[in-house]
Amino acid sequence: DLRSPTNSILSFLDIMTHDGDSMTPQERRSIYERMERAGRHMLNLIADLLEMVQIESGKYSLKTEPLALSSLCKEVLQNMQGSFKAKDIHTSFHVGLGELRVNMDRQKGIQILTNILSNALKFTPRGGRVDLGLDVQGKIMVLEVKDSGPGIPDDELQKVFDRFAKLSTKATEG
Repeated sequence: DLRSPTNSILSFLDIMTHDGDSMTPQERRSIYERMERAGRHMLNLIADLLEMVQIESGKYSLKTEPLALSSLCKEVLQNMQGSFKAKDIHTSFHVGLGELRVNMDRQKGIQILTNILSNALKFTPRGGRVDLGLDVQGKIMVLEVKDSGPGIPDDELQKVFDRFAKLSTKATEG
């Protein structure tokens, strides 16, 4: 994953080195902005790797607090509405039993929900749907994401939680 933003930056630097003098200020600004986005993406990936090392070494601590999980789900879903609308993907959110409160790290909760919904967005075809549900079954809270994407082939389900696993399912366009 670090190669993609690095290659982008190097490609943009090559363009600027060879063609920068003949570009308009707007074209140069556009390339600089794309380089900055690629650099920020790389920083985020590095931060994730460093965080994983902390977790594995047992030196990572969560900042837990009581949170209303349904409110957090709504917030993340609302923050992503622009991306869903861009692919004409319809979303819904259903809460089975009122407001559910859990002790969790707010930022990690947002990160987890964003990752899950980003995967649904990535693999759901244009015009499809993504449904988010939250419920309690006995003493277990269930967060469920259903989408109209192709799904994961049965023979690859065991790989879902393997570190750095790549599955055969292809992202949809858009």
